[in-house]
Amino acid sequence: MVKKIGRREFVKKTAQVGFSAVIGGSVLSHFSCSQAAACDVAVVSGPDYLSSTGKAVELLGGMENFVKKGSRVAILPNTQSRHPGTYTKPDIVRSVIRMCKEAGAAEVNCLSWLTPKHWEDSGLDKAVKEEGANLKLIDRVPATIDKKKFIPFTNSQTRNNCKVPDFPTFGTGYRTYVTGLTHNEKGFPATDKQPDHERLVKRITEKISDDADKLVMVEKIKLDDADTVFVTYGATARPAESAMEMARKEGKKVGLLRLKLVWPFPEKVIEKLAKNVDKIIVPEMNLGQMVHPVREIACKHCEVVSAPKIGGEMHLPMELYKYLEGK
Repeated sequence: MVKKIGRREFVKKTAQVGFSAVIGGSVLSHFSCSQAAACDVAVVSGPDYLSSTGKAVELLGGMENFVKKGSRVAILPNTQSRHPGTYTKPDIVRSVIRMCKEAGAAEVNCLSWLTPKHWEDSGLDKAVKEEGANLKLIDRVPATIDKKKFIPFTNSQTRNNCKVPDFPTFGTGYRTYVTGLTHNEKGFPATDKQPDHERLVKRITEKISDDADKLVMVEKIKLDDADTVFVTYGATARPAESAMEMARKEGKKVGLLRLKLVWPFPEKVIEKLAKNVDKIIVPEMNLGQMVHPVREIACKHCEVVSAPKIGGEMHLPMELYKYLEGK
C-alpha cells in the first residue's frame, strides 16, 4: 500500500515521531509503500540498522537504480562522534557499502574532512575497513593561529597567496559565526556594506578561478573516434549515454563528455573537443543554459545543438537519439 502525503504533513509527522530514513534514526511507522510501488522516499522502522537500510533502498528500487556497474562511489557519512545522536551508525554504512558492491561498483570510498579520531570514536573506521571500502580524508589546512586572531572568512592566515581560509576542526575552540547573508570577514551580516560585499564575492570567486585548471573535472566516453558528441551535466548524462550506445550499435560515431563540475567551466576541454567533431548536442532539463557557454566556445569549429526538455521529466534515450538524426 502506498500512502501519498504532502511535504508539510510529512515533515510534521516525522518530527513528532523521530524521522529515520537511510541516514539515521530508527522509528517511523505512519507510512508504508509496497515493493512494487515507485517510492521517492523510503522510511523503515526497526532497531536493526543493517537490515532497515537495505529494506529502505530496496523500496526505492534497489541500489542498481543509483550505482552503475563499474562506478566509483563516494559515501559521506556524518562522523561527528562527540554527539552520538548525530553521527551515521556504522551498520548503515556497512549496508550501503555492501549494496554498492553488489550493484557492481568498482570502488567505494568514504570521504570526510574530519580527523581519524572522529572515525575511530564512532566505530565507522572499523566498518569501512571490514567491508573493504576506502577511507579518504580530505586534507584541509587546519587553523593554527592564535584563536583570538583567527578570522574565518579571509585569505589563509598560514599560507601565502591563498584565498582559501584555514579550516578549524570542530571542537578545537575556534569560533565562527555562520550566516547565509552577505557577511564580513568575521562572519557577521553586512548586507548594507558595499566594501564588505565586494571583498567577500571577489574572494570566493577568485579562490576558484585562480585554480581553474586544477579544478576542472570531466568524464570522457568514447571520444577518440567520435564525430558527434553529447555534452552533458547532471541527470541528463544517463539518457545521453544510452542514446550514445544505441547509436554505436548502428555504427554511428557518437561520444559523450560529462561535466562533473560546471564551474569553473572547462573552456579548454570544450575548445579541443569542438575542433575534432562535427556536432555537439547539449541536453538540458531547461530551455537552455549551459548550451550558451558551449556555443560561445565551440561555434567557430562545429555545430552546437540545444536539446532542451522542461516540465520536470527526464529525457528518454530515444528523444536524444533523434537529435543524432537531425530531428
